[in-house]
Amino acid sequence: MGEKEHKENFNPSQDKPVSSEFFLTQTALKDLEKDSTCPDRWRALWLDKEIEFPSNEDMDKGKYFEWICLGGGAVTGQDVTDLPRTATGRKSIEQVRIEEQAQRFQQLFNPADIDFQGFEITEAQLELKSGKRKGTVDFMSKQLSTGDIWLNDLKLTRDATSVRSQYGWGHDWTDLDLVQLVHYADLYAELYNYKPRVGLWVFDYSPSKLVKFGEIVVSEKAREKKEIRFETAFEVIELYKKNGWTKIPSEQECKNCKLACPVRFKQPPIERFTISI
Repeated sequence: MGEKEHKENFNPSQDKPVSSEFFLTQTALKDLEKDSTCPDRWRALWLDKEIEFPSNEDMDKGKYFEWICLGGGAVTGQDVTDLPRTATGRKSIEQVRIEEQAQRFQQLFNPADIDFQGFEITEAQLELKSGKRKGTVDFMSKQLSTGDIWLNDLKLTRDATSVRSQYGWGHDWTDLDLVQLVHYADLYAELYNYKPRVGLWVFDYSPSKLVKFGEIVVSEKAREKKEIRFETAFEVIELYKKNGWTKIPSEQECKNCKLACPVRFKQPPIERFTISI
């Protein structure tokens, strides 16, 4: 399909592959790569679906933001439609800022708004599956001035200037792990024979209420690195399937794990002794 024909007949909801077998996502990939990951917990979460992915306060805020912006999140049935209220039942300052940023998002895509960015949202929460891999794109858009198709990721963060952790959006984005976007772009190209442009939108709910938008140009080197990571993950999974899923207890891994495990991490006992001096 030629580029012009693709733009004119853009309908990414057609011909999506359907399968009940295991698909590796970028979230599962990163979880498997962590030094602290317990392989048996990973198996139960991603492969056998014995336990659910644990949520936390930051994740719930992100889901709430996506629900307002896009009408829902990546996983059906896991939408967050409100956040915990104060003792008096009122919204927290952070919730108010998140809602204001969601309104800002909608303004950026509204042709009648002075801050319109020139994009039309064509689809939200687009699931992509190819081979043994999958991912869900936050939203697709069309650039009205050129007809280009954009694949977009939407992020909410407490402070878009933060560099206090390796994941802080205040870092140079070339130093961040953006394998998610490389993964999505390649899946899309495989399915629709079209390489979309890639956009990353970061909104924070600090008092400044910053918005950052960047185009991510995916190089062949980035694709090669992504391929190595995914293929290595599949090899590791096959080795565990063959040799057994090792249990590696730790406080971090075990505190929220719902598996009945004989080697669950426990606080070390108090060491007691008597001495004469």
